[in-house]
Amino acid sequence: MDVRIVYEFVELAKNLNFTETARLLNMSQPTLSKHINALEKELRLSLFDRTGSSMRLTTAGASLLSYAYKLIEAQMAFSERAKELRVAPSVHLSIGGLVNEEMVTRALSCILAELGPVYGFNFLETKPCRHQLPREILEEGGCDIVFDYLSESDVSDDDEIGVVQLGSCTWVALMSSSHRLAQRESISLSQLRDETLIKIEGSHVSDAWRYIEEACRSRGFKPKTRRHYSMKETDLLTTAASIRDDVLIMGTNFTKRVGMGIAPFCVQVPITDDDAFFPISAAYRLDNANPVLDEALEVLCASVERK
Repeated sequence: MDVRIVYEFVELAKNLNFTETARLLNMSQPTLSKHINALEKELRLSLFDRTGSSMRLTTAGASLLSYAYKLIEAQMAFSERAKELRVAPSVHLSIGGLVNEEMVTRALSCILAELGPVYGFNFLETKPCRHQLPREILEEGGCDIVFDYLSESDVSDDDEIGVVQLGSCTWVALMSSSHRLAQRESISLSQLRDETLIKIEGSHVSDAWRYIEEACRSRGFKPKTRRHYSMKETDLLTTAASIRDDVLIMGTNFTKRVGMGIAPFCVQVPITDDDAFFPISAAYRLDNANPVLDEALEVLCASVERK
């Protein structure tokens, strides 16, 4: 199976439009259609229901979507491992965590723009973190910088971990279209007092739950939960598809990535409380002697101050 065609399937599932997807992939629409038809023929399954000008995922397509994400993730991990086995440059900065987040990629572009002309544009190395928490990765020396859900208030003055907060990601409530709150333009956390919230467990993403629980407790209630085990962030697509009477609170970063892929399963209602967000930060060890780290942190701090 060609992983490139699997990637095209994922992009088409996000947009549900051949013309737009072909444009984003920089390919012709007939070529994209040919590839998707070939994939459906290989699988002996129909992945999309095309009715007139409208288009949606079939039950089989929706079921296979999370596995498609896993294939792509495995291919990326394969490529990263191959890169690790090659001779590394003498000067390098290793990063991990939420490196695909929009605000993180902007920060990394600033680092490359400032330090690339000095050290070469291959000095930045991305490492897979295998769903570990930031502290675990840093304590093991796996990365110089880990981008994750952290705030400056999460570390104490005598902590060995330093944090540069890049920004925040606001929350959205995912719920079925029949839910009593589904037609609201926005909601507050207090309106979820009597709802059952899906609590993700099993991956590093689950650590973000503490911000949700803390916000609920500050409003005088402990959230009722339904636990859902998820080893990978891409498995959250399956979670979104299983929503019935409960509610899944996620960051808008997640909903932007999956796009129209979750539209057949649930609706998105913004949560407007001032503290309804996940802080996204760069974490590092204070005793890290890599000289490039200090320069990179200076660039990060400067980029945050310019906002």
